[in-house]
Amino acid sequence: MTIRGRRHAAPVSFLLMAMTIGAGTLAAMPAEAATAPVAHGTVTAAEGSGPIVGITVCATHRNARGDYGAQRCTETAADGTYTIPVTSSLWSISAEQRNLYGAWLPQDYNNRKAYSFATSPSRTFNFALVRGATISGYLSPPESGPRIDYTHVGAHRVGSTGKVDKTATSFSNVSSDGYYRVAKLPAGTYKLLVDDGYSPVGYANQWYPDAAAASGGERVTVGTGQSVTGRDISLSLAGSLTIALHSPKGSSLKGDLRVYDVDGRVVYVGDGDYTTAHTIVGLHPGVYKVRASPYDVSGYQEWFSWKRTFGTANPITVTSGGTTSRTLTFHYPTIKATKRPVVRLDANSIVTSHAKWNVKPRYVRYEWWRDGKRIEYEGWDWRLARKSDVGHRFKVCQFADRSGYADGRTCSDYSKKVTTY
Repeated sequence: MTIRGRRHAAPVSFLLMAMTIGAGTLAAMPAEAATAPVAHGTVTAAEGSGPIVGITVCATHRNARGDYGAQRCTETAADGTYTIPVTSSLWSISAEQRNLYGAWLPQDYNNRKAYSFATSPSRTFNFALVRGATISGYLSPPESGPRIDYTHVGAHRVGSTGKVDKTATSFSNVSSDGYYRVAKLPAGTYKLLVDDGYSPVGYANQWYPDAAAASGGERVTVGTGQSVTGRDISLSLAGSLTIALHSPKGSSLKGDLRVYDVDGRVVYVGDGDYTTAHTIVGLHPGVYKVRASPYDVSGYQEWFSWKRTFGTANPITVTSGGTTSRTLTFHYPTIKATKRPVVRLDANSIVTSHAKWNVKPRYVRYEWWRDGKRIEYEGWDWRLARKSDVGHRFKVCQFADRSGYADGRTCSDYSKKVTTY
């Protein structure tokens, strides 16, 4: 009798054991799911108006160092409750209304403290959200000015020392009819900045009501949940500024450029443009200062004109509807050689001495030449003579680099003809 293709049945005892194990596994699964850790709670209004629906509550994973990881989020139900399944590890909980014009301020539970769910499968995190304040008004463009519905209005908090925050606490887009409403503001004092997110920029920086820098803007103070209206802003016709960059010898030079208002706040960044002339449009009429860096001179910066600090830089006035042009000529120093290198023939090697410089270089690069032709891929201060070198003469050029200086260059005379290798 052949046994090819025959299936052997398992013993009955084995099948009964497998069924028992499988049944035990299946029975254990619901119990394990039931004990999965969760974060839950209720979100209500701190003012006592009851639960808040539609608030996004997020659990953020944290590692032992406190770093932030993946999030698990949900929205509160009609009764303000929420439940988020998590894992047996560290999590921090936060609540926010994900609406730019929402009424409620975001809140991190216990200042983003991380809570462990390893021993506590269920933790309760209740939130009492504070109603945010609002500031609103209308923007009106100047006659023949660019459109305003690409602009936005940001509220920058004023600190106890009078310093204005660089970033806005909250902002509002501007509708086609000019209306704006900055919402979700904590109680405090603010200054309003009109800025343009469109290109070409129409209005780069006007502080309420009509200033080119925050120091000239008016303060707006709001209380908890207060709505301040009527902060209307008449936009001024912007001007433009063109800065041409020149080398110390007067030739056009590529470089980076930054424009600052009189408070020292950056209003334009031209890093990486590498152009010889920068034109900045949409500037509110006022006074500015300019700092530039030449593309090929690392570590060197200069303020207009021939100044090294913001405080001593010469101001440039931009007028409404006009174009102001200036030339910034750099005055960076150049590394100079005080002693040229010498090439000598040493047995089967061609060696150069090291040039002397007026300042100590950061590093020196070597460039070898053979009878008027550059030799590629050889950048050491010596090279082995080859058969093809016999009968030829060599020279070396050395290039010195140092931060804040233009590179220095010097070359040796040609050596004697190579006779051996």
